[in-house]
Parts: sequence; structure tokens; C-alpha cells
Amino acid sequence: WLAFAKVGLHRFFHISREAAWPIHAILGVVFLGFGTIHGLVMTKEMGLGAMFQRPSWLIAIPGMALMWISVLPVVMLRMGTAFRYDMFKLIHMLAPLGYLLTVVHVAMQLTVLYTPRCAGVAVMSIMGILGWLFVRAYTMATTTSAKVTKAEVFKDASGTHIALELEAPRLDLKPGEWLRLHVPSVGLVGHPFTAFKNGTPNTVCLCIKAEGDYTRKLIDAKLQDSAVRLEGPYGSPPGLPALHWGQGV
Repeated sequence: WLAFAKVGLHRFFHISREAAWPIHAILGVVFLGFGTIHGLVMTKEMGLGAMFQRPSWLIAIPGMALMWISVLPVVMLRMGTAFRYDMFKLIHMLAPLGYLLTVVHVAMQLTVLYTPRCAGVAVMSIMGILGWLFVRAYTMATTTSAKVTKAEVFKDASGTHIALELEAPRLDLKPGEWLRLHVPSVGLVGHPFTAFKNGTPNTVCLCIKAEGDYTRKLIDAKLQDSAVRLEGPYGSPPGLPALHWGQGV
């Protein structure tokens, strides 16, 4: 949630955005585990019947269930199960909805049992959801509109590819960075691709190999002169030390 505008905790610890995602997943599962244990302990102390008679717990239970469902694709991928990227992203969006329900649960509990500890948990929970909303709003506001000026499909020994040239005057792209490409006519979810410049002003290029459903749809789609959206750029471009050590290569 703090990984917007290329700043955030991952930058402070000199961790790339890509490497920060596994940490995000691990911490998410750990905190879900703590929340689940809390719910089980309260169920044992109060009894299942009493739990279902309290509106705050009727909100918390589906909230926790939605968050566990949202991490299911990650678990399946780690087990080697094939899972479509689009479906993964859509299911994972259940996490903020579940988190919002748990925030409502904490706020309702605070009105019943006001203690400094409960107040601290409520403040932290509300700050979390507000932070996520801010990041989503920032991402949408900084997403760049682009026009496909050239879409060329070609084949080589490695397979079928599509080369895209995009007119994106507002985009400041550096070598080594990647973008999330949103093509409304192809899918609801944007996909990440490494981008580069070819020397033409205000132009960004992508060279995409057809390997999955989304990339095959890009090959079949008529993208010439179509409007797309570019989220990013993301990634950590090589700095001067990296370039210095690469002189002898």
C-alpha cells in the first residue's frame, strides 16, 4: 500500500517493487492468521450462538472469509496449479472488500468496549483502508492514456510476437522499467510488460510474445489506432554504480 510514486518502505530498504510482492504476500497471510486465531478464541469464550447474535461479528466473519478467498490463488500458484492472471487479480480484489468489513467490525466493537488497545487497533485499521484508497486514487490519476500508432505481428524461431508503438507524451520511461498495459477491448485487468524507447519522441514500445490467453488476444485484436492505458512506470532502473560495473562486459 505504501509502494506508490516509486517511494515507500521497499525503497527505504533498497528492495525492488517486484521483490516486495512476496513480502506483501507473507505479511498478509501472517496477519490473516492472527485475525483468524482471534476469531476462534472469541468463539470459544463467547460461544457460537452468542457470536451470531452480535451484528459486529456477523460483519467480521464474511470479511475474514473474503480475505482468505482472495489469497487462495496465491496458494494454488505456489502449489503449481495453473491459474489465469486475470482471474487471480479479480479474486484478489476481494481482499480490500473483506478488509473494509473488518474495519467496520472493529469500529462497532469500539462503541461497545472502549479501551486504549481497541482504540489503537481501530485507528490503525482505518489508516490502512484510507491508505489503500489513496494509493488507488493516485494510481488512477497518474495512469497515462496512449494511442497505438503501430501494431505489427511477426514470427521467429521462438514463437509469435506483437510489436507495439504507443504515443504517450506524458510518460517518463527509463531503461529497465516496466508498465502495466490496459486494453479495454482485450480484458478488464492490465498486464505487466517491459517497455523501451526507440528514439522517436513521445513514443513507447512493447514487444510481447504470445504465450497466455491475454497475449494471444493481443495478437488477434485490431489494436492499430486504438486507445489504451499505461500504468506506471515501475521497476528500479540501473543506477550509476550498476553502469560502472558493467563497463567491462
